[in-house]
Amino acid sequence: MANRLIPSPPKDKIWGKLTGHALSLSKNRLEYMMSLLNNYGDFVELKMGQQTTYLLTNPEGVDYVLRKNAKNFSKETPGFKLVSDVTGKGVFTESGKSWLEKRKKVNPFFSPKNKIHWLPHIIETANELIDDLNRSSNKSVNICPLMTRSTLQILGRTIFNEDLGKFGDIFEKELNNLIHLTEEKITQIIPIPTPKKVRQRKSFEKSMSILDGIILDMINRAKERPSEPDKNMIHTFLEHATDETTEKYLIDQIKTMAFAGHETSSNVLSWSMYLILNNPEWHNKIKAEIDSVIGPNELSVDNLNLFPNLTMALKESMRLYPPAWSLGRKAESDDEILGHKVKQGDIFIISPYLTQHNSAVFTNPDDFSPERFSEENEVKIPSGAYIPFGIGPRSCIGEGLAMMEIIGIIVKLFQNFEMELDKKVKVEINQKLTLQAKNGINVFFKRKNKKD
Repeated sequence: MANRLIPSPPKDKIWGKLTGHALSLSKNRLEYMMSLLNNYGDFVELKMGQQTTYLLTNPEGVDYVLRKNAKNFSKETPGFKLVSDVTGKGVFTESGKSWLEKRKKVNPFFSPKNKIHWLPHIIETANELIDDLNRSSNKSVNICPLMTRSTLQILGRTIFNEDLGKFGDIFEKELNNLIHLTEEKITQIIPIPTPKKVRQRKSFEKSMSILDGIILDMINRAKERPSEPDKNMIHTFLEHATDETTEKYLIDQIKTMAFAGHETSSNVLSWSMYLILNNPEWHNKIKAEIDSVIGPNELSVDNLNLFPNLTMALKESMRLYPPAWSLGRKAESDDEILGHKVKQGDIFIISPYLTQHNSAVFTNPDDFSPERFSEENEVKIPSGAYIPFGIGPRSCIGEGLAMMEIIGIIVKLFQNFEMELDKKVKVEINQKLTLQAKNGINVFFKRKNKKD
């Protein structure tokens, strides 16, 4: 069979022989990648310097790389190496045997049977959020930092049996700084030391030191308590201790969960609230559904699955604004994808944002249409086309907890407030490692009367 020819756009102006397409990609990664999908199709060849790199959006190809032949496509890419500078060697960034061993240790922790343990923490955190919003009733409130604080609190209570409230602001500030600096590194082309890079390195090291100190205190407190491996992941790793279970090893595991866990969930919460409140039809549907299913009563493990309209809206929100919008893989040996031969060492960029905005799969892809995820329609979506939590063996281990906290917080907000989007604040994407709202998302909260 003849090797399929893959289209490639013109290289960077002036410096293209040296940089390939790296300068074009660094200016605005998301915008440039969308232009490649629209102008060159769903399988595009690029050069990052001399490194052959493919932008792969075709659902069949994505499914092959992430699921069908995942063993041949590792996370050993330049981008993931930069992320691992923040998280260390954790279950999110590791590959091969080391990743598999860590994944096996934490898998039981994320079992659905733990829902009964998670839910009280989610309710407690949601009630604290409601108390805060009650003090701002009828005012325009930027929900993004509130959602971030809430998901960080839930992470601490469900995963580490720890109240992170007193560290929340510091933890969030330093983690955001690390995310920002990592994004800066990803888009840097020439590794030449400059005064700006020296300042960035010092800022990076300072934030890392502060975070590591907070996490080390958590580890020491956990060691002093009775072991509860089903409630505290630190105890899980301590009970399966090996020669590699050093202080740094434990710090890395916690940072991985913090980095991959709360930031993505908080963004899904914020974008979901924006989309629901910006669409009167679905706002009213979800409001009526929550009133009908639960009324003023408390959430339970049994009724969490009784909100089909809300669930459809959340899935559509994650289609439009996926928790992780871009990921990478490296071919560990020669392979063939969609009739095209690829070589060992080739890099693949796979963007859930692109796959989920592909007009060849999703009609009117920029529209908010939750009915795409009705039982009848969802089964028609090809494997590899909708991947907000990834697919295959490296899919997100915390998907169940994430969906539970997102549904829980939104239901509690609907139970307690009449909500309206503040449209004076322009909502735009701020493309970082995750998709944030550049100017925030502002909402008016009016407290419901008890008789409502």
